[in-house]
Amino acid sequence: MRCQRSVDVGRVKRSAQTKLIDVEERIAALERVREGLAHLIGQCPGHGRAADCPILKALTDEDVT
Repeated sequence: MRCQRSVDVGRVKRSAQTKLIDVEERIAALERVREGLAHLIGQCPGHGRAADCPILKALTDEDVT
């Protein structure tokens, strides 16, 4: 964006603030996914039956809301 006299700086700032809120919400969602995945990885022994794997159970859980 080039500097132009007709640019409404207030509008640009509000737009940037709105975008920042969106980015922060996405980061929060990704952090929740990371925490959940880290928990599942910690629960998985890495061997045994697929039916006992907490990661596979979480991925196939039909009761997820």
